[in-house]
Amino acid sequence: MMSEDPATDVFPARLLVVDDEEIVRRGLHRLLTADGYQCTAAGTADDAWSCLEKDEYALVVLDMVLPDATGFDFLELLRKRFPETVVVMVTALDDRDLAIRAVQMGAHGYVVKPFGRDELLVQVAGALHHRDLVLANKQHQKQLEAEIRRHTLRAAASQREIILRLVAAQQYRHDETATHIRRMGEYCEVIAGSLGYSGERQTLIGLAATMHDLGKIGIPDSILTKPGKLTDAEFDVMKSHAEIGKCILEGSEISLVMMAERIAHCHHEKWDGTGYPQGLRGGQIPQFARIVAVADVFDALSHERVYKPAFSEEDSLRMMKEQEGRHFDPVVLNAFFDALPEIRKVRVRFPEPSANQTGPIRQSL
Repeated sequence: MMSEDPATDVFPARLLVVDDEEIVRRGLHRLLTADGYQCTAAGTADDAWSCLEKDEYALVVLDMVLPDATGFDFLELLRKRFPETVVVMVTALDDRDLAIRAVQMGAHGYVVKPFGRDELLVQVAGALHHRDLVLANKQHQKQLEAEIRRHTLRAAASQREIILRLVAAQQYRHDETATHIRRMGEYCEVIAGSLGYSGERQTLIGLAATMHDLGKIGIPDSILTKPGKLTDAEFDVMKSHAEIGKCILEGSEISLVMMAERIAHCHHEKWDGTGYPQGLRGGQIPQFARIVAVADVFDALSHERVYKPAFSEEDSLRMMKEQEGRHFDPVVLNAFFDALPEIRKVRVRFPEPSANQTGPIRQSL
C-alpha cells in the first residue's frame, strides 16, 4: 500500500473511482478500500469534478466512456488542473491504439475490462509509486533551488562587502567624499534603467561604478589636492589612475569586480577616440564605462572641485550636450537626459558636505 504523502506512510492514499456503471463502480470501490486505500466513487464527469474540487486525490481510476464526457477529454483537463494526480484508465475496449493514446496524454496505466483483482492493484500501486517519486524529486529540486539561492545571496553579499571595503580605502586615501561616490552609483543605476537594463544589472553597475577612481590611491597627494590647473607632466601622472585601477582589480572571476575593472580602466575613454588610456572609440568602449563617463562628468561639473567652482545645472547640461558624439555616446547621453527627473532626486538625497567637513576633490576630466 502506498502513502498519499511521499514523505510519510501514516496516511493511505486517497483515490477517486469514476465509472458510469454502478456495479463496476461499487466493485472497484470495495476492491480498493479492502486494500487499504481511502476511496470515493463518482458516476459522471460532473460528480467527479465536484469531488476533485473539494478534496485532494492522489489517483483517479477513470472509465474511458462517461455519460457526460469522454475519458480522454476528462484526462486532458485533469492533467491541466491537477497535474500531481495520476490516472489509471479502465475500458471495455481492448484496443492497442487507445492504450497508446491514453499513455501519451498522461495516463500512467491502462486496464481492460474484465480485469483481475491483482491486475488493477498492481497498476494502482505502480502509478502511486511513480507519483511519490515525482513529488519527492520536485521537493528535492525545491531544496536544491533554495540552497542555490542561499549561496547566490551569500556570494552577492561577499561581492558587495569587497566593493564597500575598497570604497572605504579610496575615501581614506584621497579624500573622495562619500556623497560623490553614492551619487555616482545612483546616477549610473538610473541611467542604466533608462537604457533598459534589468534591475539586477542596474544594481551591479551601480556598485561597480563606485570603483571608477580606485586607481587614485596611487596618485600623489601633491597632484590630487593641487588647486588650479595641472602641468602636462602632472596630468600624465593623474591619467595613470586608470591603469592603476585596472591593476588593482584585474584577475578576478567575480562578475562585479570584473565590471569594476573595466570601468576603472575605460571611464575616461571618449566616444570620438580622444580619451585615455587606450584611445578607444565608439563601441570599443564598454557601454557601462560610457554610462560612468556621463555620470562622472555631470557630477564634476555640477559640484565644486579644487580647481573650479560648481557650475549651474543649466550650464552643466549645456556643456554636456555640446559633447554629444565627441566625449559621450549619444545613446547614453540621451538616456541621461531622459532620466533627469530621477537624477535630480539623487542630487537632493546626497548633497555635497560643506567645505569645513571635507575638502573638494579633483576629477580627472
